[in-house]
Amino acid sequence: MLRVLVILIVSGFVVADPIKRSTVGRAACIPEYIVYTDEMTWDDAKAACESSSWTLAEIRSQAQRDALKAILPAENNNYWIGVNDVVGDNENYEYATGGSVIYTNWLNYEPNNHNGAAEDCVELRGKKGYGWNDTPCDRKKFPLCEF
Repeated sequence: MLRVLVILIVSGFVVADPIKRSTVGRAACIPEYIVYTDEMTWDDAKAACESSSWTLAEIRSQAQRDALKAILPAENNNYWIGVNDVVGDNENYEYATGGSVIYTNWLNYEPNNHNGAAEDCVELRGKKGYGWNDTPCDRKKFPLCEF
């Protein structure tokens, strides 16, 4: 059974609820977020989010990035987000729901297909300030979903 940690931003307050999902409204155009507590591949993470009518988080602004950085645990966890390189050319990253990426927060020297690996999916790297890193899609990370 998948366990879910719910993280919501409501009027500037952060609420975490490990049991249930709230449908409280959004504040300042920042989505609501949930984090699955089970690691899984990017495809499985996308499917897990979608099975609850959520999507993998698609960070579209500095404000969203700052909100996530403020509420995610200060740990070494890495999280899948809804960005991938569907063509596999290390240049044309798209949102999982479609469309070109309009905001990025790549770590230094990323994306890079390290050692020639097909790194076509994007994670937030916890120990690197939640910057973006391209990594193989079959690695297991925590899904970060938005509503």
